[in-house]
Amino acid sequence: AAAAADGGGPPEPQSLLVSFVHKLYESFELVIDRPRPVLATE
Repeated sequence: AAAAADGGGPPEPQSLLVSFVHKLYESFELVIDRPRPVLATE
């Protein structure tokens, strides 16, 4: 269903939620993978 929605069909609330969670998870991973430069400098 998600692949069909990404193909250009009408956006489904569920697929939008999944994409939102996926983006949130990616940003969360970036924060974990990268130590903060401010903490490293100070």
